[in-house]
Amino acid sequence: MQSSRAGRFDRVPRHAAWWVTGVLAVALAGCASGGEAPASQTAPSEIHAAVARDAAADITASPGFFSRSTAEVDPADNTFTPRVGGSERTNDTSDSAIFPTYADVVSGEEPAQLPVMFSLQGTYLYGPVGGIVQIPKGGKLGTANANRPRFDDIGINNVSAIDGELDVNFDPQQQLFIGGEMIHLSGGTSLARPLTTAGVHFPKHTHVQSKIRLDWYRLGYRYDFALHQADNGVADVTLTPWIEGILWDFGYNLNGERAGTAERGFQKTGFQFGGTFAWRPLGGPLSLEAAAGSFPNIRSLEQISIESLTARYHFAEWHRFDFNVLLGVLWEQQEFRDHQSLPNRISASFGPMVQAGLQISF
Repeated sequence: MQSSRAGRFDRVPRHAAWWVTGVLAVALAGCASGGEAPASQTAPSEIHAAVARDAAADITASPGFFSRSTAEVDPADNTFTPRVGGSERTNDTSDSAIFPTYADVVSGEEPAQLPVMFSLQGTYLYGPVGGIVQIPKGGKLGTANANRPRFDDIGINNVSAIDGELDVNFDPQQQLFIGGEMIHLSGGTSLARPLTTAGVHFPKHTHVQSKIRLDWYRLGYRYDFALHQADNGVADVTLTPWIEGILWDFGYNLNGERAGTAERGFQKTGFQFGGTFAWRPLGGPLSLEAAAGSFPNIRSLEQISIESLTARYHFAEWHRFDFNVLLGVLWEQQEFRDHQSLPNRISASFGPMVQAGLQISF
């Protein structure tokens, strides 16, 4: 029996036998020492700590995003914890942990500018005016003279008006605006010939006091195209088309004392589209502008047309505020006609009017 076993053992390779013997010896030695690792054996936790220290040294030694003073190895859990801009980054895998924000990297940066810019503009207009006010009563024939009275017939020859506008710029190209023009005409004279208007008859030589209101309000949108740029990076040639909706507020009062008073008022809507061509020499503070706008003449819609030549000068700035002064000339035409048998018809022509104003942007 023993010789048979010896024969089988001899057939096992000698190096395998020595390998098995070594494993058994190490196991027995571990049991004898109470489960303590030999002094020459390195614990896995120490290996992990060494790897983390080497990774920290490699990263902080490079001229990259982290600095040596802001990279740490926590000995408690052996994790590498870089510090960026005073905020701690752990082994979080979220986007906010992997990609630091601009505020984390740059400290003490000024607050961002407001997303929109505003502009306020006020303009005073003065010049000659002419036109007619044909106002029947209920559209009935015989209640008004055709194309009368003329403005000069009732003592109106000049216009003094105020225009105001608020602009909201969402970016350097796009702009929403809301504005209005207040035109209140008045005069007094003795009629050179009889007049019938708004169903009231005024004999010749009647002394009349007249008031006409031609206010209009607008809400619209502009887009600025830069056609050329000066050497300083400022657009020195621009084209700015616009479109706007109009609300027209008309009022008419003719007081002839004993003859009576003719009075009428209503509001109508309309549209306008146009554009402004501007040249800013060398991208400097002076801007020369030519503008025109109108809309097809459609019955029962108010038509307002404008043409202007304006010089605008940027003369001062203070904190967020920019100050511009403007001076120029402006022409304006208002036309309205409705569908009655004897229609209401108002036609007014202003200009050339001198325009002078101030613009404040912030």
